[in-house]
Amino acid sequence: MKKLTFIVLSFLSFYLLTSSGCTKAVDTSNLPFTSAIIKYMYTGARNGSETVYIDLKANKIAVEKSITTTFQGIVDKDETLDIYDGKVAYGIHLGRKQAIKMVRKGKIIPEMFGEKNYSGYYKEEDSFLGKICKVYQTPQATIYFWNGISLKEEMTVPLMNVEYRKEAISIELNTRIPGKKFKLPSGIKVTTTEKLIKEFKKKSKQLRK
Repeated sequence: MKKLTFIVLSFLSFYLLTSSGCTKAVDTSNLPFTSAIIKYMYTGARNGSETVYIDLKANKIAVEKSITTTFQGIVDKDETLDIYDGKVAYGIHLGRKQAIKMVRKGKIIPEMFGEKNYSGYYKEEDSFLGKICKVYQTPQATIYFWNGISLKEEMTVPLMNVEYRKEAISIELNTRIPGKKFKLPSGIKVTTTEKLIKEFKKKSKQLRK
């Protein structure tokens, strides 16, 4: 049950990440690049690295993460991969060789980074890594967006007293990205959000009996 609960929580986190833009698509055809590789560093309660691969011509994004999260003395390390092509999203836990598949229609950058969710919190423009960014500030976060892509985040997770920082440390533009970066690794067992929630409800009922 603990394992299933963790998978569901991972799904919810992934769902929030990819559920940011179904009401109104944002055009990405005028962006000043056709591809990008962005590397990030995490510090604080979440520590580790992340690499984002964006291919506008193929309309695909892949996000590789190696993150260690510390909360109330509990340390959890995750190796994950998220893939999105404007139609389908996969949240993949590499250690468990499991993936969650869901339909997510929309433009790849707005869907994965969700700048428009913060439209009411615009603060100012500022420079980061030589890029002019729009800065948004909420009670829980300060986020720097460049062309719809989050480059810097300072986050406080509500009710958990967890703080961490995520910052881009390098940006490569118009570089070739191997197609395998956007493919499911071999040996991955895929389930859907519908099956996952159904299984979770079934297990919960059994525990209440």
